[in-house]
Amino acid sequence: MTKTLQGNLDPSLLLADWNIIEERAKVIVEQGVEHGSHIFNLGHGVFPEVQPATLKRLTEFVHEYSAQLRK
Repeated sequence: MTKTLQGNLDPSLLLADWNIIEERAKVIVEQGVEHGSHIFNLGHGVFPEVQPATLKRLTEFVHEYSAQLRK
């Protein structure tokens, strides 16, 4: 039986500069792709101060980076 991993990004990181967000997200995505079955998510929701554009950029990054690693 294959088990799916769930990787959590600390939602407070979404208030940091993009390079920090990307660095942390990369580690989670890389570990998930290595395992083979993974769900990327936020640990405890989203703070009201987080910009919607940051969430969109993170979502696009996770999709694109995980697809790139799977090639």
